[in-house]
Amino acid sequence: MNEVALLRQLHLHGHSSRVELAAMLKLDAKTVTNLTRELLKKRYVKAIGLAPIDRGRPRQMLQLNSRVLQAIGIYLEEEAVHGAVIDLEGHIRHKISAPISGEGSQKALLQTLRKIAAQLLRQSKAKVMGIGLAFPGIYDTQAQRIIECAHLPPWKGVCIHEVFQGVYQGPFFFDTFTRAKALAEQWYGAARALENFILVDAGVGIGCAIVTQGQLQTGATHLAGEIGHMIVDRQGLRCRCGRRGCLETVASLEIVRRRMQQITGRTRQQLSVPAMAALLTSANPVIRSAVTEAGQALGLALANLVQLLNPAHIVLAGDMVGLGPLFIQSVNEGLTEYSIPTFRHAVQVVPATLGANGALLGSGILALQTLFAL
Repeated sequence: MNEVALLRQLHLHGHSSRVELAAMLKLDAKTVTNLTRELLKKRYVKAIGLAPIDRGRPRQMLQLNSRVLQAIGIYLEEEAVHGAVIDLEGHIRHKISAPISGEGSQKALLQTLRKIAAQLLRQSKAKVMGIGLAFPGIYDTQAQRIIECAHLPPWKGVCIHEVFQGVYQGPFFFDTFTRAKALAEQWYGAARALENFILVDAGVGIGCAIVTQGQLQTGATHLAGEIGHMIVDRQGLRCRCGRRGCLETVASLEIVRRRMQQITGRTRQQLSVPAMAALLTSANPVIRSAVTEAGQALGLALANLVQLLNPAHIVLAGDMVGLGPLFIQSVNEGLTEYSIPTFRHAVQVVPATLGANGALLGSGILALQTLFAL
């Protein structure tokens, strides 16, 4: 427990002397000396020089050894698999990506995942602490099997613990990519100093991660945060989940893209996120309405969450953020219109800062965070 507490302090403060660590941890100097000696031997900690003080001998400064404390993170999205060797400081040391298709087979998908894991294991210069996998879809925590993945059909039915079978036998950790993004923003991004926040991941699907008192909340069966399938219009469009009027049918990237296809006559391939963002710089109110209506609908859903959970911040992540300020402005407008003012004044909406690397970093953190687990 003392070892974990010491590692946590070094992670939070970057570097410290033994005297400072003893004061922060309320431990005697001999105990801290013994702890640091053991951690230096394991190479989890390294000495980085001496810090002068007003009186007495200079103090040796210690920090975590990011060259040794590394993990592999793999992020599975709808059209590609991304993998990287990630260190404790949030540096991506090696990165590999490979395309996948929702039309492909489950066997082909697993082969791609295993190939990337094997390549990263060969490229890692240090022994990795584990592999973290972030993915879309709903999974059964008891069976550890994917039970639904509307945006990537071959992923449905996969037994998660068999994904890297024959390639890697070490520690393996997994979670949804929305929660992985929340971890990444909490460690390295917009939520680094935040104890209570909601991360909303708005893209092809819409997910949500809830953090209270610094801890991710997962619910009784690890399904908390599926706001994309919150019903907002009982007579609305049919959703991929089979029901009508889910939030994803009015506020997702796919809906915005379809509307822009109808308005502009462009193909789906011509309407990448940057291309749609460029269209929004025009004064055409019809084009802009495709985004404002989606953003306001998301703001309505968030108003209900704010009144239920009372967070201090909402971190907006996902491809929809790439559409630019108009989207964030529209979310704020919807949130303001549908919230009780007392709740609205207590919450601030901020964009995620890690962008496309959020889920990849978060997948690595799934393994790295075990270093700080009691």
